[in-house]
Amino acid sequence: MSVAAAPAASAAAAPGTTASTAAGCVTETKEVSQGYGTITVCVNEDGSARAYGDLHCTAFGATLVMWEIGWRTASGVKYSTVATAGWGYDDIEFDVDPSAGPDGIKEITGVDEIHLSTIYM
Repeated sequence: MSVAAAPAASAAAAPGTTASTAAGCVTETKEVSQGYGTITVCVNEDGSARAYGDLHCTAFGATLVMWEIGWRTASGVKYSTVATAGWGYDDIEFDVDPSAGPDGIKEITGVDEIHLSTIYM
């Protein structure tokens, strides 16, 4: 895990997860049995955020690989899926703002955890 942008603080919440308690960016590269990817998650002091990177599904058939983030907010941890690849070999790049729009997550204060998950259909 690498942390960029000052001021930033991070600490491992548990093996395989990331915690970030202040504005800044966290980058992680992970691999699961059916895919891999790199994600950078940035939290801004104004409560907005950005998640960008790449995701690769290496499975053939009805399998999805996805980046999921637990966002710390003023009202607790809220989860969102920021990228999904799959239904066969698939490579994507993404750049999303999870706080955008009327249904976006508001008042983001940090990152509780980052997961690379696999779903078999």
